[in-house]
Amino acid sequence: MKKVVTMLVTMALCLSLAVLPTLAADGEFVIDKNGVLTEYNGPGGDVTIPEGVMAIGSFAFSYCTSLTSVTIPDSVTEIGEEVFAECSSLKKITIPNSVTVIREGAFWGCSSLTEMTIPDGVMVIGGDTFHECTSLRSVVIPNSVTEIGEGAFSWCTSLTNVTIPDSVTEIGACAFWECSSLTEITIPDGVTEIGASTFYECTSLTGVVIPNSVTEIGGGAFNGCDSLLDVYYSGSEEDWADIIIEHYNDPLLKVTIHYNESIPAETDNPPETPHPSAAQHTPSLTSDPTKESEGGSSLTVVLAVVAVAAVAAVVVLLVLLMRKKKMPITVISVEQPDTAEARQSHPTADRTVFCPACGAKADAGVAFCPSCGKTMPRRGG
Repeated sequence: MKKVVTMLVTMALCLSLAVLPTLAADGEFVIDKNGVLTEYNGPGGDVTIPEGVMAIGSFAFSYCTSLTSVTIPDSVTEIGEEVFAECSSLKKITIPNSVTVIREGAFWGCSSLTEMTIPDGVMVIGGDTFHECTSLRSVVIPNSVTEIGEGAFSWCTSLTNVTIPDSVTEIGACAFWECSSLTEITIPDGVTEIGASTFYECTSLTGVVIPNSVTEIGGGAFNGCDSLLDVYYSGSEEDWADIIIEHYNDPLLKVTIHYNESIPAETDNPPETPHPSAAQHTPSLTSDPTKESEGGSSLTVVLAVVAVAAVAAVVVLLVLLMRKKKMPITVISVEQPDTAEARQSHPTADRTVFCPACGAKADAGVAFCPSCGKTMPRRGG
């Protein structure tokens, strides 16, 4: 009986050790039996993930705001969802070529990250992978990548340079949403659809290369791209007319489309005639007589107001000086004698009469009493 009990206890202990995660020697990393790093409990700073880790599990470093740099060993093949989400102090990360999967939101909100090299072997950049990496200036995407997920680089407001390789055949909606520093982009051959709001509010975007493989441009794909001047399209004008362009793509209606061109033409001696689109944004140096006359009228009004203000200031100054010196002010009054002769010679001195019938007051000169209607006496009569 004791042997049976001992055997059962031993088996239970082995099972518990197999199921429970094991701790690394320094206690900073929690790694399960499959080699997945599931949690980081360290102080941050510069971190090197131990050799032998096969994958970094979802949320393992999320909200570790003191993390500044990470070195990932060659044994890692996968970076899980939101692994480094909101690691706002993370400036540098080294990802080996062994990594083939970077899942959704892996670097969400890493606002101090300035550059990123995605390793060869990665096939998919998941949705929102670099969302709100507001300091990210450049990204190197390898030829192994075939898909850029929805919102992958959304709100990367400092991103100025990104090269999309020809291997990419799908670009998700909102992929470059509000990348306000992005100046130009080349859509690779093989892409058939530019998703909705892909380049929404890319306010610095001036040129885009679109291949003739594109058959549809989603709603709002270029909405808010108010600086867009040129589209270089590798197909013909007839091919462009066949593209389904959804609503809210007004900037595409104002650009110059260069047909049968896959890259901007480079010349040693640019033409002297300015680009027609640029001319719309160039202020005219020719004077406008109408505006000049309006400016002259405005100047006259201003001068008149200044003159009136100056006169008023002088008057106020004189009054103040007179009060200060207590200068006498003579008031001339004329007293009128209250006599019958005076009232006869100045009939307006007393304008009130009384009705002899009812005693009501009335103005002098009225013929009838306003109260009883009786005849009023005439003044001086």
